[in-house]
Amino acid sequence: MNKEYLDQMQSVAVLVCDDEVRTRQALKALLLTRELVRMDKFIPSIQVIDEACQVIDLSKMVEIYQPQVLIMDAPKAGNASLQVIREIKWKWPYLKIVMLSMNPDLGPTAVKAGVDKFLLKGCSAETLFEAILD
Repeated sequence: MNKEYLDQMQSVAVLVCDDEVRTRQALKALLLTRELVRMDKFIPSIQVIDEACQVIDLSKMVEIYQPQVLIMDAPKAGNASLQVIREIKWKWPYLKIVMLSMNPDLGPTAVKAGVDKFLLKGCSAETLFEAILD
């Protein structure tokens, strides 16, 4: 991308969903670090606009905040979470969903439900940033 294009870009609005408070806080801190370190290098900044602790809150929050990216934990509640993903993608097909999981076996099912990027927890920060900004 050229400098002029990047200068015109707004920050990428991100909504974070995870049932663990510490995980949400760590993700927010990591994303803020990217914004601070890379601002002078013409990389689009990432702005966490809100956070959710339950998947059932997501549709309403996406409707209210209109994020560009949703970062979420892999479902622990089974098919209910995957159904919420399907509904969100149907209503907001432009929304990029990045799912983080400890279980690589969930990847194909998550992608089939509408997840755009499936990453394993513990992936590098650069891999996560690329998934958000790509």
